[in-house]
Amino acid sequence: MDAVTLLPDEDQNWDPGGEVLRVTMASVAAAIQRQAKDSSDEQSRTELDSHANMPVVGRHAYILAETGKSVDVSPFTPDYKPLVAKLVDAAVLYENPYDGKEYILVIQNAIHVPSMMNNLVPPFMLREAGISVNDVPKIHVEDPSEDDHAITFRESGFRIPLALWGTFSYFPTSKPTTEMLQEPPDVFVLTPTHWDPHSDANAFNEESMLDWEGNMRQKKDRSYRVVIDDLPEDEAMVSALQIGSAEQEAIDKTFPLEDSEELIGEGGKPRSMATLYDLLREQADVSAFKMRIGSMNATLDVYVETVTDEESATLK
Repeated sequence: MDAVTLLPDEDQNWDPGGEVLRVTMASVAAAIQRQAKDSSDEQSRTELDSHANMPVVGRHAYILAETGKSVDVSPFTPDYKPLVAKLVDAAVLYENPYDGKEYILVIQNAIHVPSMMNNLVPPFMLREAGISVNDVPKIHVEDPSEDDHAITFRESGFRIPLALWGTFSYFPTSKPTTEMLQEPPDVFVLTPTHWDPHSDANAFNEESMLDWEGNMRQKKDRSYRVVIDDLPEDEAMVSALQIGSAEQEAIDKTFPLEDSEELIGEGGKPRSMATLYDLLREQADVSAFKMRIGSMNATLDVYVETVTDEESATLK
């Protein structure tokens, strides 16, 4: 994969939901405390943090790009002021401890805290990106397998086994060099491109799984809310939005030439949205009048029908 493909688009979407982004400061504070004990050992980890709603990267992540946005990280107590941090797209290097193969893992829309040595990734976001996350330790499984306590990319089958640091699930990572990103090994994306931690769609969809008795609803009876940004682009749907010849003919019939001249200004650009609204309002009034008299052929002309002299003679 070309290194350029790792860089995000300048117009990358980010929607904080119109609120102050709140990331559990307890998770960040606890991570910093754990790292203080490891200050002499610069080996970094990427830990799963189910109490955070955003990923956090530290000084051992390569910053691919800054999104140009910053967030207020609210602490767990009002006694402390919020931490202002930048949103970035970052990359970390993962080396498989069993075969030594290296992989680049991209973390999008992450909060950058340079004082942190380790990274935090919410399992929820990994699952939203289509990754299978099994964070139950193998020691808690009666008949464990390789898929237990592991992160698995479904399409490729690539698996990252998780380890325990105390009671925290993690996998070892380090900061890749610029040379590695010029000719990177296999690249995998850990987090979704679009993410709104304040969206209520997930809570609504989860609640809709059970009925009023607490039993699982059948799939056909469940209600879902869909985030528009999460919908994949459909070329057929996009092409269907193009105005075809039939639609253009209908528009021409609806808006006569003189109305079109009112709509179009210099350079072929619309003159005014207010003008368009007035014309649509007028057409709506005419349509309402036609329906009241029970005719779809009502006319606003002086005469009901205009006939030629030849037609007039035939009628006589």
